[in-house]
Amino acid sequence: MIFSQQQLSLATNILQSCWQKNYKLTCAESCTGGLLSALFTEISGSSAVFELGLVTYANQHKIDLLKVENLQQEGAVSASTAKQMAINALKLAKADLAIAISGLAGVNKQFFIDGALSNPTTKSDGLVFIAVAYYDRNQIIVKTEKYNFIGDRSQVRLSSIDSALQLLQSIL
Repeated sequence: MIFSQQQLSLATNILQSCWQKNYKLTCAESCTGGLLSALFTEISGSSAVFELGLVTYANQHKIDLLKVENLQQEGAVSASTAKQMAINALKLAKADLAIAISGLAGVNKQFFIDGALSNPTTKSDGLVFIAVAYYDRNQIIVKTEKYNFIGDRSQVRLSSIDSALQLLQSIL
């Protein structure tokens, strides 16, 4: 099992709350690479609530699929990007609740030195933005949080999942 019992329990509670409220849930992920969607779909019966999981790792797909604007000005790792990802995932999936995660899990310095990355970022490893979008009286409400996680890529990604679950729980 790749997820902790605590993560599974919280995800189950979120799905049950959504089911009780007749909400459909969707995820748009970048740095977590679909881990949050995988967590939700690990739970039997999640298809009654979980609508769509998008992994838009490349900026061009954030633009093409999620209609994210301002990537040139703000970058992929920003509150604005996470907010737009959440709002447009909500609309795309025709869901009631959407969560988006965009961040910098950690750059592999050797990969970077070898020239594979041509555009270094000035943002710190562990910087993550998580946004939740939902409808309230036919208006879209968005709550966005900024995090600075410490650890390697795996730790940052798992911390992002934990924080996303807590943020969703606080909305429900």
